[in-house]
Amino acid sequence: MPSLFLGKIGNAKKVYEIHALTKDLPFREFPTARIADAEMFKKVVEGRFSVLEQLRPIYCTAVNPDCAEKVEINPHDLRPGTVHVVALDENKEIDCSLSIAVDLCETDNGAPVGIPLENRWRPAGFPEGANLDAFRSRYIRAVHKKDRDILPWEMAECYRHLRLKTPGSTLAGRFGIYVGCYHLLVREAINVGRTPTSIWAFDAIPNYFGLYKVAGGAVLRDPLIVDKPRFISPRIDKIEERLAGDAVDLLYKGEKISRPVTTTIPLRDAVGRLHFERKAVPFLDGVVDITMLEENVMNSSSPFHASNIEEFTLKERMKLRLAFGVINKRYYDVDMASGGFATRLINRLARTLMSSDRWEFNDIGK
Repeated sequence: MPSLFLGKIGNAKKVYEIHALTKDLPFREFPTARIADAEMFKKVVEGRFSVLEQLRPIYCTAVNPDCAEKVEINPHDLRPGTVHVVALDENKEIDCSLSIAVDLCETDNGAPVGIPLENRWRPAGFPEGANLDAFRSRYIRAVHKKDRDILPWEMAECYRHLRLKTPGSTLAGRFGIYVGCYHLLVREAINVGRTPTSIWAFDAIPNYFGLYKVAGGAVLRDPLIVDKPRFISPRIDKIEERLAGDAVDLLYKGEKISRPVTTTIPLRDAVGRLHFERKAVPFLDGVVDITMLEENVMNSSSPFHASNIEEFTLKERMKLRLAFGVINKRYYDVDMASGGFATRLINRLARTLMSSDRWEFNDIGK
């Protein structure tokens, strides 16, 4: 069965196809026959293992490689509500992939299923991760000033984000993943009258947090659910390390902002045999809120505006705006068609700098 084609992105030299897929399951309004692709799913989980074989850790919760099958599969990969988005090169090989586990607020045997970073459902011997119950209850009330919990389908976790580095890779493949996620999870959901998946939670080491920062204005989760929310997106050079026994804590302005995550580290012994060790690595808990971005950033008259986010430098705001020019092109072209010459100029510049002059997405998210 074919995966769901979302669109193409690239330039005259390199074009990627962006596809969404599941393993033998429907996704939202898309039936199994339209989105399930067992062969492509196999390539996704084999691609994860190949990254580990290159001794590149996958900095995610509960990475559990199967050396016999040479795959890495998380239980959430195979449940309803999870979709995998891939960027395919001209040879139909995966350049990069991202898995998205939507929180359906479901339970299994009376216990919450949640999302992968919580690691409460089928933990496979790994310790429990971050518990998002307080976040589900407080976030909409504190940030959006609405008296309700987060709804089913409203939040998801972006996990297993990896790049396989096919020959001639460009930034277009990585940003194409986010274009596909935005169109499928947010715009298309609104088009068909479903709850948009507009709150994207994640946990990441600081360098990966920085990627979500420039691609989606990511901020730390915990400071958002207090009575007076703080939007903090710490710069890497402002993060300090502190030894805490055998672990390392990350501090921002003297305040601890990390938690230890048991991470699978690939190694080779003296004769080259692959093996794995588990090590506690400090992660930052972050969130990208598409609704907040559209309200406070994308609608702003200033092209480099970043609302009231702490530690967003001018350079980072420029990168964020350029990323929007690629990821949110349809938003600017359709929803803000009267955006003016400056908006169009910035968007053209963004697509050129990110090797994304060719931007051809189909009717998904139109």
